[in-house]
Amino acid sequence: MFAAACTEHGGEPRHWKVKVPTSPRLPTPGDTPAPGTITSSTTRGRRIRMLRIAAALPLLAATLTTIPAPASAATGGETAGGDQSRTSPPGTGLQLTGKQIPDELTAGTYIVTFLEAPAATYRGGVSGFDATAAEEGHALDVGSTAVKRYTRHLERTNRQTLDKLGATATNLHSIVLNGAMVELTAQQALQLSKNPRVQSMEKSQIVTMHTDTAPDSLGLPAVWDDLGGRDKAGSGVVVGVLDSGIWPESASFAPNTTPIPNTFTGECQSGEEFTTKDCNGKIVGARFYLDGYGAENVSDEDFLSTRDGTGHGTHTASTAVGDHVSEVHVGDRAFGDVSGMAPGAKVAAYKVCWQGKEGIASTGCATPDIVQAIEDAVADGVDVINMSLGGGSESPVSFASELAAANAADAGVFVAASAGNSGPGTSTLDHPSPWLTTVAASTHKVNEQALELADGRRFVGASSTDPLPALTGMVMARTAAVEPGEDGELAAGLCAPGSLDAAVVSGKLVVCLRGQIPRVDKSLAVRDAGGAGMVMINPAPDSLNADMHYVPSVHLPDEDAEPVMDYVAGADSPQGKIVPLGPVESDTKVPEVAEFSARGPSTTTGGDILKPDLSAPGVDVLAAVTPFNHEGRNFDLQSGTSMSSPIVAGVAALLRQQHPGWSPMMIKSALMTTARDHASTDDPFAQGAGLIRPELAMDPGLVFDHGIRDWVAYLKGLQLLPPDSFTTIAPIDGSQLNQASVAIGDLTNSRTITRTVTNVSSAPEHYQVHADVPGLRISATPSQFTLAPGQTRTVSLLVQRTSAPLQKWATGSLVFSSAVGPDRFDGDAEPSTGHIVELPVAVQPLALAVDQDEVSGTGSIGSAQVEVSPGFSGTVTSSVAGLVAVTPQQDSVSEGEFDAAAPAAGRGVDEFTATVEEGATVLRVSTQTNDGNDLDVYVYREAEDGLELLGIGGTTSGNEEVTLEQPEPGTYRVFVHGFSVGDDESYTYRQWVVPGTSAGNLEVGPATFQATAGVPAPVQLRWSGLDTSQEWFGAVTFADPDDTGPVTTYVTVTE
Repeated sequence: MFAAACTEHGGEPRHWKVKVPTSPRLPTPGDTPAPGTITSSTTRGRRIRMLRIAAALPLLAATLTTIPAPASAATGGETAGGDQSRTSPPGTGLQLTGKQIPDELTAGTYIVTFLEAPAATYRGGVSGFDATAAEEGHALDVGSTAVKRYTRHLERTNRQTLDKLGATATNLHSIVLNGAMVELTAQQALQLSKNPRVQSMEKSQIVTMHTDTAPDSLGLPAVWDDLGGRDKAGSGVVVGVLDSGIWPESASFAPNTTPIPNTFTGECQSGEEFTTKDCNGKIVGARFYLDGYGAENVSDEDFLSTRDGTGHGTHTASTAVGDHVSEVHVGDRAFGDVSGMAPGAKVAAYKVCWQGKEGIASTGCATPDIVQAIEDAVADGVDVINMSLGGGSESPVSFASELAAANAADAGVFVAASAGNSGPGTSTLDHPSPWLTTVAASTHKVNEQALELADGRRFVGASSTDPLPALTGMVMARTAAVEPGEDGELAAGLCAPGSLDAAVVSGKLVVCLRGQIPRVDKSLAVRDAGGAGMVMINPAPDSLNADMHYVPSVHLPDEDAEPVMDYVAGADSPQGKIVPLGPVESDTKVPEVAEFSARGPSTTTGGDILKPDLSAPGVDVLAAVTPFNHEGRNFDLQSGTSMSSPIVAGVAALLRQQHPGWSPMMIKSALMTTARDHASTDDPFAQGAGLIRPELAMDPGLVFDHGIRDWVAYLKGLQLLPPDSFTTIAPIDGSQLNQASVAIGDLTNSRTITRTVTNVSSAPEHYQVHADVPGLRISATPSQFTLAPGQTRTVSLLVQRTSAPLQKWATGSLVFSSAVGPDRFDGDAEPSTGHIVELPVAVQPLALAVDQDEVSGTGSIGSAQVEVSPGFSGTVTSSVAGLVAVTPQQDSVSEGEFDAAAPAAGRGVDEFTATVEEGATVLRVSTQTNDGNDLDVYVYREAEDGLELLGIGGTTSGNEEVTLEQPEPGTYRVFVHGFSVGDDESYTYRQWVVPGTSAGNLEVGPATFQATAGVPAPVQLRWSGLDTSQEWFGAVTFADPDDTGPVTTYVTVTE
C-alpha cells in the first residue's frame, strides 16, 4: 500500500506518504555503490543499480501505430513535427527487456500491469479494435464506442488470465493503466509473474499525505479579472482531488447552478453521512475507494464515504477551487476573505486516503486505490488532478501510480503532485517523473510576534495568536511532568497530551520543544493544564509555523533554544510575554523555500530530470477544514507541500480555461518559465524554476512541450525498452527531454542538447538566448531567432565545463529573451515589452565516464577496447581485480515450489554456497539452460537475524544472472528454483567471487595515461595465460588523481 502524506491540523508537515521497497535507481554519478548492489549494464558509463536483474519498467504501455513526433526530436527550421510509424508488433505495446516484480512474491494484494496499452494511449494495431487515444488538444472520449469495445476487450482478456490461476480481480483497470488489483497467494503470484502478458507486479503499499492571502500574494485578482471576474475564474474546468475526501457543508463548496461541463460524466457515490444531494453543483463528483486499504482498517472517527474524516482533503480541495468566502474567523481572530485559486471551477473528490484504526493500520492511502482513482478521474472527464500524496523516498517511474499519471497526462489531464516534506536534506523528494508537475513549498506571508523576557531580551518567532501582553511566570515543560522518571520528563518536554502537571503549569508561559506531537496539540496540552501561553522551540533547524494555537503562542527557531532555556532554568523568577513586533524588529523575508520542503537532485533519474519543478505557497495556508476534529473551526492554517500542490492545480485550471488547446506540459512550461527566485535562494534543487507567477504564466511567450513519444525515447535511453521496439524512435538521454529546465547529471567536459520552443504569443517576436551558469559555458545555435505566432524552433545548446568543480553541481539559468528593458527577472521586475523565458539549469561535471560497463571475449590470449571519457586534463590511473576462474558446473532440477521467505533446498530447488572475504570487489552467479525452461535465482547472505535476500534473477527464461557489487564479507547462499521446467532438466551454474586484487592475467594498456578534458581515450584490456576449459571474470576501475569519480568495466572471458 501507499501512504499518502499530509499536514494534520497543526501537525508536522507531511504528505500522504508512500513506503516502498528498494527500487531501480540511477545513482547520482560519484555515488559509492552500496554493498550487495546488483547491477545491469548500460553503454553510457553509468550503471543502473537495482535489486533484481533484468527488472524493467512497466512503462506507458502505449500500443502505438503512430506517435506524434516529439518536440525534442525537431531538427532545425521554423517548424517541427511529422508522424512516424513504429515497427513493433501490433497490440503489444512497449516490449520490455524484462519485468518488474517484488523481491519476495509473498501472499498479498498486488497491482498487476499487463502488456497491452490502456485506452488513454492505444493508437491502434489490434485487429478489430480502432484507436482510442485522444487527438492532441482533445480529451479522451470514454463514452465512445471504440473506447467501450477496447476496454471490454482488455478487461475480458485480463479476467481470463487471472481465472486460470483461480484468482479474482477486485478492480480491473483499462483507461490509464491496463491492469488489475488482485489478491494472490504466494504460489499464484509466482505463477502470474511468469505469464508473458504481465509487465509488472507491484505489492500494495501504504502512503501518507504530504501536508487567506495566497491568491493576493500570487497576483491572482488580476488574472481573475481577465477571465471575467472572480466567480468565473476556472469556469468550465473540473479539478479532481485525490485525497481524504471532502466536507460538503463547507462554505468553500456552496451549492451553485452554473453549468457542469458536458465533458464531465462522473458520479456521486453515496455512503456514510454522504448522499447524492451533497454533490451540489460545486461538488460534481464523489467517489471513495476501500478495496486496497480495507474497510476493516478504517478508524471509527472516519466515514465510509467521500465525507472527509481528517480535514486534509477538504483543505486541499478548497485551496485549489474553493469559493470566495467573506469575513472568515478562526477562533476569535478575523482573517478577512478567503478563496481558492480557481473559485469558478468545479471539484470532484476521490477519497483514497483514510484514518487508520489505532494499533491496527497506518493512516494513509493504498496504491491500488490511487490507481483506480486516477483511472476513474480520467474516465469521468476531469481536466486537472491534484495528488498531495507520495512516499518517504523517491518513487521510480515504474510505480503503477506514476504510470497511471503518465497516461492521464497523455489523455490531456494536468497532474500536480507534492514534492514531499522530508527537507531540507538533499535528494529527499518524491515524484521525479517528467510528466508530473512536482511542487515545492514556499512561505508567502509573515505572521510574527516576539517573546520578550523580563531582562529585556526579545526573540522573534512565528505567531498568529493573540498576544500575552503582561509579564508571566515561565516554566520549562520538562520540569512539570505528571509522571516521574525519564519517560515522563521526555513526554512533558514535548508537551504531550496529559503529560503536564497543572499545579506547576497553571498560569504560566510554558516552554515546549517541537517534535513528535502535532504542534497545536502541544498548546492544547498547555491549555488543559491551565497554562497561560506557550513558547515552542525547534530543537534543530526546521520551519516556523504560525498555527492557530489554543493559548497565546510563539514558535522560535533552534538558534534561540539555548538562550531562552538557559534563562528559564537559571533565573530565580523567570518571566516573559508575547508581544507584537516593533517597526524594524524582523528581517524575515518572503518568499522563502520552506525548511521542510523536500529537495533534489533526483536519484532515480541520475540527475537528468530537474526536480522539483517549481514552488508555490505551502506554509500557513488558510483553507477549509472539517470542524468536528478541528475544535469547531471551519477554516484553519496548515503547512506542507500538500498545501502548495493544490495551489498549482488551481492555477493550472485557470490556464486550462484561458488556453483550452494547451497540453499539460505546455501549462507546466508556462508556470515554470515565468516563475521567480526566492528572497535568499535560487537553488533549483530547492525551488525548481521558482515561485509561480500566474499572471505572467497566462502569456509566457514561449512554451516547451513534450509528450508520449518523448517519454518513449527517454525510457529507451534508460535501456528500459529493447532496442528493436519503436525503431523509428531513437533513444535519448534524460537531459534531452524538451522540458522547461536543463539538467545533466554526468557531464564529461561537454555535451550538446536541444530545446524546441513554440511561440504562443499573438505576435512575432525576436528572441536572444543567453546563459548564466558559473563554471560552465552554454552556447546556443541559433543564438537569436524570430518566430511568428504558432511557429516552433529547435535550438542546439553546447554545454561545456570551464571551471566548475568536478562531481559537484553547477547551477544557474538559461534565458530566452524578447524583452525591451530588463533582460532578467529580478524579484517582481518585469520587462517593459516582450517576454523573458527563463529555465533553471543544474549540471554535474564528472571526472570520468566509460563507454561500456562490461566487455567479453574468448581465448587464452585476447583483448577488448573501451573508451574512457575524461572530464578533466590530468592523469588517469587504472586498477585490476581478477580475473578469477570458474569451471561451469552442470546440474539438474525439476519443477517445484519455492518460498522466498523461508528458502530451503528440495524438489525443484538446488542450493549453492559462496564465501566472500573482506575487500571483495564483486560476486556474480548465473544459470544457463535450454530454451523453453524457466529458472529463477535467489541470492541471500547469512545475517544474525536470518537470511537476508539481496538479489533475484527472475526473468521468464532459464538464463539468469545476479551481480553484487562490493559485497559484505560472509557466507552467501544461492538457490536455483525450477519454476517451469521438465523433470531433471539440466542447466549450467557459474559463480565468481572476485577479490580486490589483480591475478596477473589481465593488463590495461595504457595502465596510466595523461587525459585531455573532453577527448575520449581508447584503452586496451588484454588477457593472457587463461585456461580455456574455464571461464573468467574480473573488473577494471579507472580513477582520477583525487579518486573523486571512479568508473568500472567488467570483463568476462569464455572458451
